[in-house]
Amino acid sequence: MLVAQPAGEGTDGARRRIGQLFGSELAERLEAFGARGASGEAIWGLMGDPTTTRGRRYFVFVHRRLLRDRAILASFYRAVREEWRSDDFPALFLFLDLPAEQVDVNVHPQKSEIRIP
Repeated sequence: MLVAQPAGEGTDGARRRIGQLFGSELAERLEAFGARGASGEAIWGLMGDPTTTRGRRYFVFVHRRLLRDRAILASFYRAVREEWRSDDFPALFLFLDLPAEQVDVNVHPQKSEIRIP
């Protein structure tokens, strides 16, 4: 039985976990980004370069919970198309930390989708 070791917090921990799951080659090609708002909200993550377009590795996490959010991914696709002039999309691991009152998790029975009012 394979047991995953704790990867740690923040960007370094996320990069270690991605390396464990997808391989160190991908993890090393990811560029970190992030910003923090005045109310404590944060958006951060890791995004790949053009060599990471193989496969469908687009993940969005809100409060460390994996979600399927079409609106967020649509914004990502639009930004990549405009910036890279391409329909090839790099790997994306996006983390959103928002105040609880700004997230409605009662949108989907499995809590795999959210609404940000």
